[in-house]
Amino acid sequence: MDLSSRNWVYDVFPSFSGEDVRVTFLSHFLKELDRKLISVFTDGEIKRSQSLDPELTQAIRDSRIAVVVFSKNYASSSWCLNELSEIVKCREEFGQNSDSCFQRFGSFSLVLDALASRTPWFGCGSRIIVVTQDKQFLRAHGIDLIYQVGLPSDKLALEMLCRSAFKQKTPPDGFTELVSEVAKLSGNLPLALNVLGSHLRGRDKEDWIDMLPRLRKGLDGKIEIILRVGYDGLSNKDDQALFRLIACFFNGADIGYIKLLLADSDLGVNIGFKNLVDKSLIYVGCDTVEMHSMLQEMGREIVRKQSIDQPGEREFLVDSMDILDLLHDNTGTKKVLGISLDMSEIEELHIHKKAFKRMPNLRFLRFYKKLGKQTAYMSQGDAVIGI
Repeated sequence: MDLSSRNWVYDVFPSFSGEDVRVTFLSHFLKELDRKLISVFTDGEIKRSQSLDPELTQAIRDSRIAVVVFSKNYASSSWCLNELSEIVKCREEFGQNSDSCFQRFGSFSLVLDALASRTPWFGCGSRIIVVTQDKQFLRAHGIDLIYQVGLPSDKLALEMLCRSAFKQKTPPDGFTELVSEVAKLSGNLPLALNVLGSHLRGRDKEDWIDMLPRLRKGLDGKIEIILRVGYDGLSNKDDQALFRLIACFFNGADIGYIKLLLADSDLGVNIGFKNLVDKSLIYVGCDTVEMHSMLQEMGREIVRKQSIDQPGEREFLVDSMDILDLLHDNTGTKKVLGISLDMSEIEELHIHKKAFKRMPNLRFLRFYKKLGKQTAYMSQGDAVIGI
């Protein structure tokens, strides 16, 4: 049958395991389709059972394209497999197009070896899309066409936040500056824009104003949990240590300078940088190492939680008040490896005469002062004193 002669009810039918992707990948995918005015079948409140609901069967047959999102629990769901069977039947009967998207979870590289290596199964015209934060995972499976998803522009980030918070493209009267600041605090990260917008939805202007200090202070819990997936997925403890070091000291620093300071360490810096880049935890461009502001905040929070009440038990200190107390009260320990103090945040600095004797493993000491957008470093030669 000529597909062009059919009267399609929907443009896209998505087949997916809700517990895996409904509130993560799928929500962003559907929002983008809606933005492009592409009609999508949604299952609503259809009660799932062992057999395929007649409404779903008809929806599959009435859709121009079927998009199958393979994920961790997809193959263990009889409902999903029934949908997939009907999609295959439609392809065989009247050549319905189908796209496959692999959303990586844990050991999912087994379901990719099995499926993507058998490309004839998908038929002519099908597309296989793998979504992952791990570039090495793609290379290991012979996937060479890699698209690096960048952050949205300031204008698009503002629109995304407004859609999440107000269900419209622009901020209401009186909210423009507030929305701009929240978007800035999110670092234009789509995940953060969505979570913050949802959290602020329905709140009045005073609530937005009251929430700003809390947002400036640290990450929203939901955002931190999701961002930690990439960090926790680092298989090597040295890579995790390098991530924390960059978050506390070297975000925006020259990569050659970092390697020089860490030349005598046992972190395996060269392979460590490659692993962090592959996991999308840092970006190396123009000879500098860049980490997204929210990933940096997450890294610093990981360090803070090493000892919430005793800063001297952490490996790095970056909070000015914690540093002032530690140096004044002589509460440092051998666990402290680095101190980074923004002098513009303090008025006076009192250092106990034996403060540094209690920190024999102190390796990085940075005193600096922000001058507008510039940063002047009070140190030996450059940004960090390697001790």
